[in-house]
Amino acid sequence: MGIMSVSSGARSPNEPASGPASAGFTLVELLIAMFLMTIIALALAQMVGVSVATNRASTDYVEATYAATDKMEELRDIDYVTLAAGGSLDADIGGFSDILDIDGDGNNDYTRRWLVTDLGDSKRISVRVIAQLAVFGPAKDVTLVALLAAS
Repeated sequence: MGIMSVSSGARSPNEPASGPASAGFTLVELLIAMFLMTIIALALAQMVGVSVATNRASTDYVEATYAATDKMEELRDIDYVTLAAGGSLDADIGGFSDILDIDGDGNNDYTRRWLVTDLGDSKRISVRVIAQLAVFGPAKDVTLVALLAAS
């Protein structure tokens, strides 16, 4: 003989509830979840945008530093007597400034200016490189200064 089960119609405390109240998430719960996910997605998108702009600004500084170092080495290799004083760090002066197209796309990426000051027994060489595009924040510029002693 088998065991017979009799149901009284009452639910035991361990049985899950059934019916429309337990069928899933309510519309309000879904809307709140979607709102929270949207806020998180917007915050992440903003962080990615700032990260890309910061990376570009960093690239500007690195390229400007390279261009300034390159010019500084070129000027330091010139004989002390031959190295003419003049130039400006604030204005383009013929023979003391140039325009650089680092990436070869035909756009002027950087302005490079240099100033040679005769101090009598030495010469001060200053080189300034200015990025033409201010992608993020203020314009990027790098200035290097060196002293060249008479030999």
